[in-house]
Amino acid sequence: MIKIKKSEDCCGCSACLSICNHNAIVFKEDVEGFKYPMIEEGKCINCGLCEMACPILYRKVKDIRPTPKAYFAARHKNIVTLRNSSSGGAFTAIAGSVIELGGVVCGVEYDNDGVVRHSFSETMEGIGSFMGSKYVQSEIQGVYNQIKTYLKSDRWVLFTGSPCQVEGLKLFLRKPYENLLTPQIRN
Repeated sequence: MIKIKKSEDCCGCSACLSICNHNAIVFKEDVEGFKYPMIEEGKCINCGLCEMACPILYRKVKDIRPTPKAYFAARHKNIVTLRNSSSGGAFTAIAGSVIELGGVVCGVEYDNDGVVRHSFSETMEGIGSFMGSKYVQSEIQGVYNQIKTYLKSDRWVLFTGSPCQVEGLKLFLRKPYENLLTPQIRN
């Protein structure tokens, strides 16, 4: 059972919430608006899945320090795409390839209420709202489960998010998928 004593012990990725089959975890906002997991102890069966999916706890237990094996740089050839991008347009190029393969792109956008959330697109038109960096905690509940469904049906998935969300997704999935693309390479 996850117990958060200090806010720095949680990155808010929601992998614990997504993996809990007993709905024993809810996210509550603190006074600054950040969401943290709270355990409903009456529902928790102490299976430990939430702890195994937590990128912070996993790193502490396994003493993992990711070290990139290679660095890549890219710049989109289309000047309009390049100007609308925050990282050289690599996201748009990769997303286009995934969509051409019949895959799905999961990215971060502002919804109509100004809330930052993860959502999905299967078209190039739909990924426009994912462009541009959003360095804030996003609404991501339900996304990991939907990604797992896409992956199990052999669809390509491009997932973008914060490093802790990428790590949380990979720990949630509990096994590597060849048809999952993320901006973080795991050793």
